[in-house]
Amino acid sequence: MKSPAFALSVAALAGALCAAQGVDPSTLPPGEERELLFRVCGDCHEVENATVERRTPAEWRSVADDMLRRGAQATEDEIKTLVRYLSLHVGRVNVNLASAEDLKAVLDLSKEQADAIVAFRTGHGEFHAIDDVKKVPGIDGHAIEERKDRIVFSGQ
Repeated sequence: MKSPAFALSVAALAGALCAAQGVDPSTLPPGEERELLFRVCGDCHEVENATVERRTPAEWRSVADDMLRRGAQATEDEIKTLVRYLSLHVGRVNVNLASAEDLKAVLDLSKEQADAIVAFRTGHGEFHAIDDVKKVPGIDGHAIEERKDRIVFSGQ
């Protein structure tokens, strides 16, 4: 039988690994959207629970719908605001499907870089790995590597 200390160590490690992929809510941009997040999500649980994992806009909408079914208090407009805010700041983007605008916002790219990704995939087909994205002319490979936790590929 494993000791309680061992179980706690495993739990702490698992939590640390999850947190490494998410976002510390204290670092989210201030404003009405952040206040809305803390009000709506913080009524039932710590906001850290919501930001422990990056999600695509569709995944954020699914989470919001689930929370509404569980009793979260928010209007449809507030839910749309939260999904948009979380998608931008705790989001992931599919580089094979996203618009240049979404790529720019979620990956914190310039308009030119986002446009280059869309043009490259249009001319060369889908990306399959981070190294494929780094091949796009005008893209800073180091910046893409730093943001790889924000990127998903078709089928993920």
